[in-house]
Amino acid sequence: MKHSIAALAALFLLTAVGCSDAPTGPELAGTTRTRLQAQMDSLVALGVPGVVLLVQDGSRSTVLTSGVSSLTDSKVMRPNDRFRIGSLTKSYLSTVMLQLVAESRAGLDDPVARWVPGVVSNGATITIRQLLNHTSGIFEYYNDPQVLAPYFDGDFGFTWTPRQLMAIADSHGPGPTPGTVQEYSNSNYTLLGLVVEAVTGRTLSQVMQQRLFTPLGLTHTTFAVDASPDASRARGYLLSDSDPLDVSDLYPFYWGAGNIVSDAADVARFYDALLGGRLLPASLLTSMKAPVAGTTNNYGFGLMRTNTPCGDAYGHDGATPGYSADALAFGGGRVVVAFSNALTFADSHSNNPAADALWQRMLFLAACG
Repeated sequence: MKHSIAALAALFLLTAVGCSDAPTGPELAGTTRTRLQAQMDSLVALGVPGVVLLVQDGSRSTVLTSGVSSLTDSKVMRPNDRFRIGSLTKSYLSTVMLQLVAESRAGLDDPVARWVPGVVSNGATITIRQLLNHTSGIFEYYNDPQVLAPYFDGDFGFTWTPRQLMAIADSHGPGPTPGTVQEYSNSNYTLLGLVVEAVTGRTLSQVMQQRLFTPLGLTHTTFAVDASPDASRARGYLLSDSDPLDVSDLYPFYWGAGNIVSDAADVARFYDALLGGRLLPASLLTSMKAPVAGTTNNYGFGLMRTNTPCGDAYGHDGATPGYSADALAFGGGRVVVAFSNALTFADSHSNNPAADALWQRMLFLAACG
């Protein structure tokens, strides 16, 4: 399969936007389960290699699968296959940062320069709060051509460090005045990860493990630090008019913006604990859920609010090359998690436009019955 520069650019821009065993209990009502399985099978028929869907309501949980985790050997998708969950990682990193705020180790209105001086030239005027809610004005480093240049040359294992990426972002100078405009940017969460490391004196991977993965029993969840092959992870595919391209082992340089690998049961456990008030004080959870005043995209501190037919849900979506993820949590034990192991150049689930609409219907049916 031949890959153009434009195709490679699209591949890496996708990032800009698995365990515990699956919980057991009574399954979904037969009619809803049948409809969900049919929708998942239809997604596979539309070109998505595989889908995993978890529906949890308190102690009751069902995990459905369709398709394959590997096109090479037609390996059937399993309920506990792991995926790169992309920007769902932002919810985890926000939670860690807010835990440090709750412990008075840092403040939401601390200037970034207090913790990581010199990383961005206007760090004295940007606060932790503005990183969390994407109002810092820092340039999105994925939009600089030099970030993608090594991959255009075929070096898919090329390593960017977080500080190198922030230097590229800072080279573009300040954007909008901090706190005035909300612009979703992975640069914010890369810088936030550096702040967490400075506050704790530990690596971001260690902090995630210590504060979230181990306490919650997320035994199938890791913070990726390299592109090592992982037999428990579904293969991820970039779809185009040509044959699917296996992009499973691309180097995960998105770091604090999207490096977590997990399975559906672990993701559900995390969001259930977060929305259930077990990870943060009530006041900080309220702040985390609150959208920025005057905006319409319903984004708070690493959480997106989604208006469903049965009420507001909180979570995030995620897209990394070859993988897509969605999580919706309502509190009270109601959580929906959905994964697919493919994306197109246009950040869709397949080359058929019907797939994205079907995906949305599936999520809402799973959430609301």
